[in-house]
Amino acid sequence: MTTEPILCGYTAPILVLALGDVRLGDDGVGPVLLTDLAKRYRYAGGFIEFFDGGTQGLELLSRIAGRQALVVLDAVAPIRAYDPCLSCSADAWGEMPLVV
Repeated sequence: MTTEPILCGYTAPILVLALGDVRLGDDGVGPVLLTDLAKRYRYAGGFIEFFDGGTQGLELLSRIAGRQALVVLDAVAPIRAYDPCLSCSADAWGEMPLVV
C-alpha cells in the first residue's frame, strides 16, 4: 500500500512506514496498522504518505530521505515485559539496543 505524491516530484513531509510481512504472523502488525491508519487519515491532503515497506530493509533509505517526520510501524520484542509500546526520539535512537 502506498499513497503516491499529489504532484510530480513532491515528497510528503511525513512518512508512515510499515515493516513486516503479514504472512509471518505477529511480524505483520506493521502492514495491518498501516491499512487502518491510511483509512483514518485518507484526507491528510498530501502531508502524509503511507507506505508498506515489507521486508525491503536498506532499500527504503531513499524513500525516507528528506522527510520532516518518520513513523515506523513494526513488531519488536519488548525490552521489559510491561512495555506495551516502544517509542523513542531521534536523540535516543543511538541508545536503543541493536538486535541482530
